[in-house]
Amino acid sequence: MSLTLPSLCQTWVKVDSIEIEGEISTYTTDYMSNLYVATTDGKLLRFNPDSRESQIFSVPDIANITLIEAWNPLRPFIFSRDQQEFFYVERFTSSSNIYSLSDLTREYVELATRGTDNSIWIVESPNLQLKKFNESDGTLILEIPIGRLYNIQSLDYLKAYKNLLIASSSDNGIYLFEQFGNMLEHVPEKGISSFIISEDKLVSTVNDQMVVIDLNELKKEALTGPPDYTGLVIIGKRYFFLRNNTIDIYILR
Repeated sequence: MSLTLPSLCQTWVKVDSIEIEGEISTYTTDYMSNLYVATTDGKLLRFNPDSRESQIFSVPDIANITLIEAWNPLRPFIFSRDQQEFFYVERFTSSSNIYSLSDLTREYVELATRGTDNSIWIVESPNLQLKKFNESDGTLILEIPIGRLYNIQSLDYLKAYKNLLIASSSDNGIYLFEQFGNMLEHVPEKGISSFIISEDKLVSTVNDQMVVIDLNELKKEALTGPPDYTGLVIIGKRYFFLRNNTIDIYILR
């Protein structure tokens, strides 16, 4: 992925558009620049870097996919907040057992994602407890009351990256935690409800602006894009702008 933002003198040129059957609920990428799109009716689609649909999977008994984690493209992690369940898609041909989050906690789970160290991270509500579990046997590894400790009121998205756990709140900004659940940094960039990460950079959108935050230096770049989009993925020199049920692909000239 190229994450260098364009200069102000360039012009957006639409080169392609993808129609999605159903409403887009979430999206992500993997290290090979494949794009994953989930819908509110439980479909999971994968597009290769030149925007051709390469795989489609209907998630069994899942009405709404909340979060995809695809850093392992052979075994994407799927979380459904509505069902309070998670599972893995094995090579896009079958799903593993569906795991109920009630086996890990009695509280309501707002967010769940897979860690990079064979763990599962969850955020409980209403008090925003951050918990980390062993993936293989469900053993509780740690528990941090991030709501009380850090005065975090709400979280919208969660992703593990290298030795970090990164969370976003559209009301309060970006939070960076280390692998033991201690907060390292807070970036007060409001409006970010979801994001992708590539090459140590967080990519998202805020009010029709492309926002790229360097996770090492915590520097931000921003540029206005086409109107009325809700998500952004940058692959090479192409910009994938996501809306409710379309993905419009632009280049800059």
